[in-house]
Amino acid sequence: MLNVCLIFLLGLFDFSRVIMIRQVVTNAAREGCRYAVVNTSTATTSQVQTCVSNYLCGQQIGNLVINVYQADPTTGNNLGAWTNAGFSNSIGVQVTGTIGTVTPTFSLLPSSLPVQATCIMASEGN
Repeated sequence: MLNVCLIFLLGLFDFSRVIMIRQVVTNAAREGCRYAVVNTSTATTSQVQTCVSNYLCGQQIGNLVINVYQADPTTGNNLGAWTNAGFSNSIGVQVTGTIGTVTPTFSLLPSSLPVQATCIMASEGN
């Protein structure tokens, strides 16, 4: 009985951790996008990427890629350099990576899960 409870508890812990990290990645993409749309004419891509990384709060995310681009507001497609976005043009920030599970055997989760978040906002700069 104790084994079953322990397995359930570890699985619950791991599943909750995955949900929390996905929320952190979503928030980081949103905050990075907000930084980019306000500082279109003054910030660099690396500054936006640093902003996103800071909001990730040190979470262990493998293969982390942070893209900043001018976005098509209807499809979200990449239209080129985000620094060329004029006032009210859309800027997108996309964060992708993988997260490892702590207890893949107990939680029935794979050992690595993809995580992705995209945020698109209208530029307030230029």
